[in-house]
Amino acid sequence: MKKDIDVGEKSFKASLAYIMPLDQQQYRLMKSIFGLHLQSKDSTFYDISACNLPQAYNLPYVAINSYTEIIGDAYSPSQSPLGKIIGNRTAYAYIFKWQDQMAPRALSRLLQQNIIVKVATKSFETLDGLKFERGSILIPLGTINTDTSKIETIITEINKADGIDIYCLSSGDNKATDLGSPYFSVIEKPRIAVLTEGWVDGIISGEIWHLLDTRYKIPFTLLPLKALKQLNLNKYSVIVFPNGNYQDLDEKVVGKLQDWLAAGNTLITFENSASWLNKNKLIQVELEKEENKAVGYSYENAILYNASREVPGTAFETVLDLTHPINYGYETEKLPVLKDNNIIQMKAESISANYPARYGKAPLIDGYAPPHFVEALSGTPALGIFGAKSGRIIVFYNNSNFRGYWLGTNRQFINSLFFSNKFQLPKEFTNN
Repeated sequence: MKKDIDVGEKSFKASLAYIMPLDQQQYRLMKSIFGLHLQSKDSTFYDISACNLPQAYNLPYVAINSYTEIIGDAYSPSQSPLGKIIGNRTAYAYIFKWQDQMAPRALSRLLQQNIIVKVATKSFETLDGLKFERGSILIPLGTINTDTSKIETIITEINKADGIDIYCLSSGDNKATDLGSPYFSVIEKPRIAVLTEGWVDGIISGEIWHLLDTRYKIPFTLLPLKALKQLNLNKYSVIVFPNGNYQDLDEKVVGKLQDWLAAGNTLITFENSASWLNKNKLIQVELEKEENKAVGYSYENAILYNASREVPGTAFETVLDLTHPINYGYETEKLPVLKDNNIIQMKAESISANYPARYGKAPLIDGYAPPHFVEALSGTPALGIFGAKSGRIIVFYNNSNFRGYWLGTNRQFINSLFFSNKFQLPKEFTNN
């Protein structure tokens, strides 16, 4: 776009917004990926029922009737963002914003080079009027990081490869919060294991593998499920249970996980793993059970009935607590999520420390879902965070890394890897 515009409550900046005209040969594709699909004629789907691109990327968008006065030059790869260094190079500290899509890769670069970095747990404004939100990544210099040439080399790489702006701060003083305050917390390098093989869903595990290895260059270990019984878990600070069937894991594994969690570590789980956690009293929640069965139907109609009660891959709106570390980097409290399961946690108290993302009152925003399911989902948690002595268990009731396509929700997963030891939970939600 060549000029700023306001459409309703949404504002679009010329330097940050693009126009996709429908008067082109690919208009059918444009209508498909930008349109909504809420009036389904059938309840049986070959694949997912929602594929709206802006929802998947968590991008603001609107339909407009005219664009002749605001359309600019056609996009070209040369317009891809290149990061720059902003401010006086004689810096007291460097900082970058966590809202950038490639910020996790930049953070990983720094941690792999053993650079001490901190996360801002409170928004602040510099004396020069620069504003930084929670989640901003601070690179202190001076006696904390003394090898400035090494840091400058990494920053140059972040500028070029990740397209991220780095700000130079000339002083530790700010308008309310100085850089030496407890609101800036050191980020520890996570030691991550992702379960695979056995009854672990290989597709979901592969999506996590792609996100960490290919997209963000975050080191991790693929850990075969059967290794949990013999392995010393203390090698890891974070273990990820992708969606899968974990019912064959015995009491010995449960005991090992409890001891490991008690040491202050983090267990991240997805979708069906919640039932195994619940069964083994690692968490204590009430999950809704599907009671209706296809009784009295013919074989053919029973198949159709069961299909009509499935959630085939549908977009729902969640509401975020933007002050919680798991939501650092999000700028608005509404976040579209893709759900392709029937899991609902019921009767959750309204405690944001444990439930910082909930489904909205009218959560369905694209695709098909059974009406009774949409009603039951309203206001329930999209994820839960549970204490386990000094550790914590994070349960995602959706696949936040769906096919490497639904990028809007993978930030919550990434925040769980880097910031979970910053989560402060009420004592009554800590299993002792």
